[in-house]
This record gives sequence, C-alpha cells and structure tokens, in this order.
Amino acid sequence: MRKVLATLVALSLLMSMFTGVFASVLDTSAAGPAAVSLGTAGNFAILTKTGISTTGTTHVTGDIGVSPAAASTITGFALVADAANVFSTSSLVTGKVYAADYAPPTPANMTTAVSNMEAAYTAAAGRTPGVGPFLNIGGGTVAGQTLVPGVYTWGSNVTITTDLTLSGGANDVWVFQITGTLDIATGKRILLVGGAQAKNIFWQVADAVTLKPGSHIEGIILAKTNIAMQNGATLNGRALAQTAVTLIATTVSAPASAPAPVVADVAITKTANSATPHVGTQVSFTVTVTNNGSDTATGVVVTDSLPVGLTYVSSTASQGTYVGSTWTAGTLASGGHATLEMLAAVVQAGNLTNTAVASSVTADANLANNTASVTVNAQAELPTPRADLVVTKGVSNQAPLVGAQIVFTVRIQNAGPDTATNVVVNDALPNGLTFVSFSATQGLYVSSTGIWTVGTLANGQTATLTMTTLVQMAANRTNTAVGSSTVTDPNLSNNTASVALNPIAPPLGLHLNPLALPLQICRQSEIVVDESWTGGTAPFTWTVNFGDGTPVVTGSSTDRRLVVRHLYAVDGLYAISVTVTDSPGKTGSVAQTLTAVNCNVPQEVYHHTFVVGYPDGMFKPERNVSRAEVATALSRALGLGWSNTNPSYPDVPATHWASGYIQIMTAEGIMEGDASGTFRPDAFITRAEAAAVLLRMLKVEPFHNLLVSSFRDVPATNWALGYIESMQKYGLITGYPDGTYKPDAHILRSEFTAIADRALGREISTSSQVTGLSGDIRYPDVPATHWAYLYILEASTPHTVEQANRLNRTIVLKSKTIPLFSDGTSPVTIRKVGDILTAIVPVDGLRPDRTAPAARKVTVVVTIKLAP
Repeated sequence: MRKVLATLVALSLLMSMFTGVFASVLDTSAAGPAAVSLGTAGNFAILTKTGISTTGTTHVTGDIGVSPAAASTITGFALVADAANVFSTSSLVTGKVYAADYAPPTPANMTTAVSNMEAAYTAAAGRTPGVGPFLNIGGGTVAGQTLVPGVYTWGSNVTITTDLTLSGGANDVWVFQITGTLDIATGKRILLVGGAQAKNIFWQVADAVTLKPGSHIEGIILAKTNIAMQNGATLNGRALAQTAVTLIATTVSAPASAPAPVVADVAITKTANSATPHVGTQVSFTVTVTNNGSDTATGVVVTDSLPVGLTYVSSTASQGTYVGSTWTAGTLASGGHATLEMLAAVVQAGNLTNTAVASSVTADANLANNTASVTVNAQAELPTPRADLVVTKGVSNQAPLVGAQIVFTVRIQNAGPDTATNVVVNDALPNGLTFVSFSATQGLYVSSTGIWTVGTLANGQTATLTMTTLVQMAANRTNTAVGSSTVTDPNLSNNTASVALNPIAPPLGLHLNPLALPLQICRQSEIVVDESWTGGTAPFTWTVNFGDGTPVVTGSSTDRRLVVRHLYAVDGLYAISVTVTDSPGKTGSVAQTLTAVNCNVPQEVYHHTFVVGYPDGMFKPERNVSRAEVATALSRALGLGWSNTNPSYPDVPATHWASGYIQIMTAEGIMEGDASGTFRPDAFITRAEAAAVLLRMLKVEPFHNLLVSSFRDVPATNWALGYIESMQKYGLITGYPDGTYKPDAHILRSEFTAIADRALGREISTSSQVTGLSGDIRYPDVPATHWAYLYILEASTPHTVEQANRLNRTIVLKSKTIPLFSDGTSPVTIRKVGDILTAIVPVDGLRPDRTAPAARKVTVVVTIKLAP
C-alpha cells in the first residue's frame, strides 16, 4: 500500500510541475512522514521559555505555560493564583496557566514539557529533507498552492502570500522545515481539505514566526525563537516557542489530541578498544543500539559480519543472542539501549572495517542512523617479549633452636631482555615454621597464601623479600621459592630456589642464651639486662647480680624471659650473673663482664624537632594521632628525610601527604600494613599499636606466652600483651593511675609524644637548666602546667644539651646506627630557627669505631622533609 501511495504522490508532484498546484492524492491509511512526538509539550496551547504577553481581547483554548521564566513574564492575562499556588487562571484562558516558579509539582512538570518541546523541534528538523518539488517551493514565496502530505524544506525565509491548502486524510502528516522566518500575509489562511487535521501538521521554523493581522494558521508551530500573532490572527494548533509568544487580540485553540502513530528511532554506534591492534592479539568491538523514538521498538535486529582479517572469538550481549553474524536484540523501550561486546582475533595486517546495521519491525523515523562502522589499522605481529627471572634464597641460620626466630631472604632478578610484568613469587612456609613479619622492597607478601606479588620488574631490576619466622618443630624442612610472570621466560631452570633447615631441639633442662651486653657501657645511663631461655617448666624464679655490691635483684616469670634495668654509681669492671630456676628445681646460669665508663661528651648535642604543630598555631595535645602522622614523626626523629619511592600499599598514592614517610617506615620494618595489604594511613592508631611500632624501632622483642598482665584491662589473650609488657619493663610506659593501659583507645598526640621521647631517650626533666625560652615554639593550648609540656617542648623545639648522657642503647637502621643521648639534668638551651652552631647530631650515626658522631656545623630549622 505504501508503494502505491508513493507512486501516486510522485504522479501528483509531476502534475504540479505543469499546473502549479499539487493535486490531491487518494486517501490511504497514513501518507507523509511519521508524526512528531510532542511529549508533555502537547498538553499546552502555548508553551514558551521566556514569556507570553497579550494586548487587547485574546482568547486561548487550552493550557499555557512558561519555563524557566517566572509567572511575572506572563503579562496582560490578569492571573489569579489557586490556593496552593500550583497554577493560575485567567478570564482569557480556557484552561490553566503554569510557570516555573509555582509550587511543586509544577516546576518539574514544566522542565519536562520544555525539554520535550526542544526534542520535538530537533526531531522535526532531523527528518529527511524534501527533494525535487518538495524543496524550496516558490523560492520562499508560497502562493496558490495545494500541498499533499510530506516533508517540505526551504533554505530561506518563507512568506505565504495567498491562501495555502493542505489536502490529505485524517492520519496524513505534513512537516515544514524552514531555515529562516515564516510570515503569513494579512488576511491569508491555511486551509485543510480531505479530512486533514491540525494535530498532524508541524511547522519547524529556525527563526521567528509572524502571523499578520487577520491571518489564520493550522498546525503545531515549533519555533526556535519567537512567535508573534498580530491583531485578529488565529491559530488552530499549538504555539511552542523557545523564546516568547506575543499576542494582540488573537485566538489560539489547541487541537484535539489523538494517539500518535507508533514510531521508533533505532540508532546504532560502534567502537573498538584499540585503533591499531597487532596481528596475534585480540580487539574488542562494542555495538550499542538505542531507541531514540517515542515508542517501543520491537523486533530489533543487528547484522554484524566480521571482515576478512578478523576472526570471531566470543561475544556477550546485554540482551538477546548473537548467532551467525546476527544479533537478535528483541524489544527496546523508548530511550532504552542494549550492547553487544564482540571479541575478535586479528589475523591479518591492514585497514579492517567492521560494519553493523540495525533494523526493527516497528516503523523507524530515521534510517540515517541505522548503520555504524569502525576501522582498525591492524599492525604487524609484535615479537614475543622475554624476561629471564632468577630467584635466589638464603636464611640467617640453617640449624636454629626450636623457639628461635630466623630470617629468610628471597631475591628475584629480571635478567632481561624485556620488562617482566605481573611477577609473582610463591613461597609458602613448610610445617613447623610460623610467619612473624615481612619486609619487601616492592610488592606485598600474604602469609596465608604464601604469595609475594612483586608486580613489574624492568630489565636488570631486583626485588628483595625478608621474612621472619618462628621455628616450632625439630624436623628437617626445605623452604622453596618459585618465581613467575606473564611474560615468556626463556630459562625456567633458575626460577626456583630452596634452602634446607635442620632445626635443633632445645637441650634438656634450662638453657640460658648468652648475655648480649656491650663490653663497655656508659655509666651515666641504665644498662638493660634482657635475658631469655629455653626448656624447663614454668613458673620460673630468677636472680640478677650486677656485681657492684648492690642487692641482688629477684623476680619470677612464666614466659622464659626477664628484663631488669640498673645504673652503676662509679666507673669500674663488673661481672653480671643471671640464675634461673624452674618449678621442679632445675637451674641454669649465665654471666658476662663489662666495663662502666664516663661517656659524657664535651661537645653540645643537638636535638632536632620531630613533631610540629598545626597551621593555626595550636598543638592540639588531646587530638588522636593517625598512622600517617606516626610514620612522619618517627621518620623525622630518625633523620631519614623523605623517600620518593612510591609505597606498595593500594591506599597510599604517591600524592598522599605522608607517602614518603610511610615508605621509609615500611622499608625499615618499623611499620607494616594489615592482613589485607592496606596501610590505612588516615586511621587513628591505638595505644597498643603505638607500643608495637616503638618496640620494632628499638629492635626489642615482645614477651611471649604470658599468663598475667601488669595492667588490669589487658588480658593474657590480648594480641599486644607482649609488646605492652616489654614497653613497661623497659620503662617506656606506665599506664594510668587506675591500673589500666587502655590498649584499644586511640593514643593522643600528647601521649604519643611522651612515649616517643622516652623511646628516643630524649627527656627534658623538671630539674634541667633550660635557657633561651624566648625562642620556644609556644602553643597556646600547651601551657607550662600541662602534664606533657616538657615532652612536647622536647619534641617540637630545637635545642642543644651540654654534657649530655649517652645511653646504653642504640637504634639500628639499615644505613646507620643512631646513639641516644638523654637531656637528663644537663643544661638545655632552646635554639631559634636560623641559629648556626657546632654540635653532635645523633642521627648522623655512629662512626666506624662505634664512637659518637663528630660535631659539625648545624643550621637550626624546623625539620620537615630534610634531615637536620
């Protein structure tokens, strides 16, 4: 039937070439293009974006509205708002008046209506333009014409100078596309014959529309700018303007609504994930089919055949099935879309074009967007990358005692020639060994799986993993590490390395480990006897004789360890002995001789800042401390500066303000991530976690197998009990007056500063002779009466100490060993930023002969990223 109709229209057009008039055509079911969907804009007789004005007596049948303009832009209608202010009424309007500033739901409804109006304008303008007799009739001056249904296009202004007749049936459609203005001359009319209806006539005008006095128009006016109806002009249709509508004693009547014809607009797009794939690789195509029409599209089918050079691998459709080059997508609602992901192998070099064509059973308003193509420029096959991974493995002790800790060192090197990606080392511990901790130069080791995820290794690059384990069984074991990557390895024989262990059962009875005390100590500082043993039956009693005539120290233990501190009064040679007795009466003993000497240095010692306040000048002593802040403070305290190596934690990007400090603390083994491989830099650290971090810095082992606690809120089952007890035995923590430690409470800045000072041996005492306080970095929220005032002064204010006491403990780092000096009761001088002085800087590290660092020139700064 449509072919017959098209033939008749063509004959009619041919006749018009000779008569100047388009003859009427046989009335069929629906001639011309599909109707333009107005959406909710079709609810209005007049709809504008900027205003509606009238002078004289105007009559409007239907609703009128403006958006986003306010009701104040509707003038001449004497509006009366309803009680809820949702709409207004006017004696000139048979219907309701709406504006964007009325009460809900009017604003949202108006926004939708205006959006639908703009979409309708775009849809009408997008219809396939008229050609031949349908193009530029009269050069823009239309006179004496009878027009059949169809799309008429003018590339100029249009003036209708005589009556214009539209001849067609009740379902026929006219679309007039005008790129300029539209004027209807005074007294001239648009006439409908043959049953044609105003609701099926669409005037799409890119500029202004002017209806001169007494003129009449039929249809829907979709104007890009304004519509002006002069004195006595009439409209049977709708005035939908994207600017304003002005009326002078005019009449506007909205046509009766009727169901629009069912029309879809199936559009297709196609993309490829690579424009230049290589032969031997795969390329992924994404086909997206969308229904831009106002009605549901049924029977949607996409034909997509791969060209020569591409071979089908697999496909995934969001709906429907893809079989034999045909994707049966099915039904798409208005605005709905579906996607097809197709994976193809590239088997031939050159430009390869893949085309997809969509169709539907439902009528399609725009066939121009039913085809999409994408061209890939396939390149020649890449040579296969090759990377030779070499794995080596060592252990600190191949014959350890049961109960001892040993350290495995695994190295994996890329011997080239290409970069190795996705490098993984599988190093699961055998039975009889228990994981304690790890440190890696890059990547993450997960003890539960035994997998070290290294990542990428460039040609010649090496990564190292050190893993501390506890020996629990006296049986020969072999620990093996196997490396691999996703890049071809030309030599798999060097990807595996093993180390054999022959653990030794502890001797019967009590076996005391040798005392690991220095042969020479500083008399002015406490000596710490930290002794452990194996064998025997708990509980144990013990005695420690320091050999200087002071009373023998006695105590008891359940965990095969004791920690005792002692201060010698005079220089001399002393023999220290330790005796331990278990519950059945077995005993063991060990002894060592050491010399106590005066270690006070004649030069001043410089203590730099490692904790700073906030930009507002406050210290905020009661604020909690984050893990990133702890890493920052300790990196500064140890003079380690800043690392430009990115941390291996997914939650610590290189842009994080503390990334360099976190990397340093991880590399030194002082701080580590959690079981999931994250660091949680901005999480607040607990008092128990802080104790564990400081013990790792001091290289002090936690207590094990404890049955009781020194604090009533730290049960024997608490994971941090051993750390907390070690800290307490070393005199670094005291707990609260009520006998609690509050291990799970977040540590305060004042508390962390205090225990960090103690761990570093840096404490200005109340009896210290402090001068230069005028240069003190003062914090209004830390008065001299604050309990932590001296601790905060010590950590946040640069100062020098005369005749400082050198302590008998050091902090051993990978690159240096730091001696510790106590302020004690020695004279302390507060230094100002910019001062230049000569002093010993402890963080320079011991000299090769284990003596204190040489004094050097120092410029006082508030240490941030720089070492002092």
